[in-house]
Amino acid sequence: MKKTNQPTISIIVTAKNNGSYLKECLESCLNQTVKPFEVVYSDDCSDDNSVEIAKSIKGITLVENTQWVGVVVARNNGVARSSGEAVVHVDGDDKLPADFLALHLASFTKETPFVYCAAQCFGDRDNFHRAPEWDERFIWQRNYVNTSTMMWRWVFDACGGWQETSLKTMWDWSLALRASRMMKTPPKKSEAVLLYRQHSDSWSKKKRKEFENYNIQHNAIRKELIQMTVACIYGGRLPELMPVWLNQLISDISILKNKPQLIIINNSGLPIHWITEAHRQYFSEIVIISGYPKIQAEKNREYREKVSTLLADCHNLVMTRATGDLIHFREDDMLTNEGAFEQLYNFIAEIDPAGRKAAVSALYLNRHHPKIVGGMYNYQSPRLTTELKEYDIKPISVDFTGTGCLLYWKDICPPKWHPFVGGNICAHDWRFGTDLKAMGKNIYILPTAVCKHIIGVEWDWVEPEPTESISPINYTRKRT
Repeated sequence: MKKTNQPTISIIVTAKNNGSYLKECLESCLNQTVKPFEVVYSDDCSDDNSVEIAKSIKGITLVENTQWVGVVVARNNGVARSSGEAVVHVDGDDKLPADFLALHLASFTKETPFVYCAAQCFGDRDNFHRAPEWDERFIWQRNYVNTSTMMWRWVFDACGGWQETSLKTMWDWSLALRASRMMKTPPKKSEAVLLYRQHSDSWSKKKRKEFENYNIQHNAIRKELIQMTVACIYGGRLPELMPVWLNQLISDISILKNKPQLIIINNSGLPIHWITEAHRQYFSEIVIISGYPKIQAEKNREYREKVSTLLADCHNLVMTRATGDLIHFREDDMLTNEGAFEQLYNFIAEIDPAGRKAAVSALYLNRHHPKIVGGMYNYQSPRLTTELKEYDIKPISVDFTGTGCLLYWKDICPPKWHPFVGGNICAHDWRFGTDLKAMGKNIYILPTAVCKHIIGVEWDWVEPEPTESISPINYTRKRT
């Protein structure tokens, strides 16, 4: 009998020509200490005795794909035939220990999109695939979620189910990334262990030999799946610039596989006329949020404190609405040079073997002083210790940079912005960088990704102009 509050569970077994192992697999699914609601076998047009085996076992619902459809469609067809509140997928050559469902259920709650587990290889190899806790390792860095998760059926449906990837592989990673977005609480690791059979016909042994560079395929899958939120805090200082700013942004985001969300915090107190219905086709969503009134302060120190607090509050307001995996802050007086955004995106989206690359900024100058925005920080005696006066073409690891043109991974960077660093220095961007460093992550400036920083209503701008590798900063004040 079903326990109180325990969901009904559908086990979906999918295979093609796994007749040598299928009986053992299906019986392991049926013989659970916590009985599944149903076991569905989706056969992907096998030409061995798999269908006959499935028909011979009492309690198996058969989905017979009479034409080859591939593992993605076959799995989805199996789910379509099922009716459980939660689904667990199993490949036809694997096995489930008797306590597999029970251990998954021990970690599975209404607030958890799915639970995942470790895998013990058996057969030709006996190595153990450990599964870290969700917050222990960044899921976008490397997949550690195998096929046999326990997932709420509504989560599976809402995130799009199994989907094909351009490389015809890593479907479990794709599903895990998409499903993990469905709830505010993250997935959990359970104490279950999948029995993962290794044999001469194993997909993993055959398929991985076809890829010369494992990182290349990871990067490709990441770029297929990344969703971005672009955010701007609009102060109304340069309204004539904003149509140009928006057109430049639209040109930049054309390289993305998925349309980004756009969030505008409107601090100008005026209607935003430069975003029209025609612009909405380029974004998944446009959110315009009324911000804060103009700052009133007589003393310079009081003014700086209020500005820093306002900017931190605005950034936090963005975070309450941001849906992207990557957050891109672009200030309303910043125009990217050709190719700058693409370089930033490629840099932050690529696999980092050390797992420390969390944020990257373009190279741009302060509007008031000819110096690069960004530098090093003295943590013992809180203050700026090194301004960047020289740079190479290689990425520069810094302690902080500005938010003029910044990209960062939402889930591994500080979740909240604060107005002060070192107790009383008014610098929300410095604080973000130093908080990120304290988390063991790196923030970079990409010297080859250059931006124009617009100065005033005449559209004068400053930008760095490197002459050779490791050059002193040159800068130009120009007019459009």
